[in-house]
Amino acid sequence: MPMVPTEVSCLCGAVRVRVEGEPMAQFYCHCDDCQAVHGAAYVGVAVFPTSAVAVASGEPTLYTYKTLPRARCGKCGTMMFAHVPAANMTGVKAQSAPAGTFQPTSTFTAGMP
Repeated sequence: MPMVPTEVSCLCGAVRVRVEGEPMAQFYCHCDDCQAVHGAAYVGVAVFPTSAVAVASGEPTLYTYKTLPRARCGKCGTMMFAHVPAANMTGVKAQSAPAGTFQPTSTFTAGMP
């Protein structure tokens, strides 16, 4: 993701999330929590300090599946972000980012408690 502030959107555009700065990490997550929530073998994630991520417009639906508080669009269901409270980080779904800005450097495969 670029260093300048940018906004990512759900598929229908009802929820927009603003991210600022460069991500702390970018990776493909294969943990069982992400697999269950996204219905996929893995999901691209760009991790930012929580203070760098804010809802710009719309009202995401907040919930917790196993351990991570997450947000999705209440209209189209697009997963938007997940908070990691213990680490003060927020993972933004990277597929929502502008084309060419997601550049993963690793894979996370551990199961969540």
